[in-house]
Amino acid sequence: MCTGYGMAAEKIKIKVESPTSEFYVKMKEIDTVEDLMNIVKKTWGDDGSFTLRHYSELMENEKPLSAYNVKDGDVIKAEFFVEP
Repeated sequence: MCTGYGMAAEKIKIKVESPTSEFYVKMKEIDTVEDLMNIVKKTWGDDGSFTLRHYSELMENEKPLSAYNVKDGDVIKAEFFVEP
């Protein structure tokens, strides 16, 4: 009987989009929102603060993607705030 424990978590493909750009990333459902935020910073630069939302729900850094029921093919929206 296979319980699934000890098996590597499968990666899911997520689309990250902002009002002006988008990219795709493969992550595990057990990865945290902070892990995803770090990828966003590396991809688009760290020129300001931003939030991530999944189906309009604000995502918190310390939680895993699975806490927001993020699945393969889902879209995460990035909202950027530029400091004056």
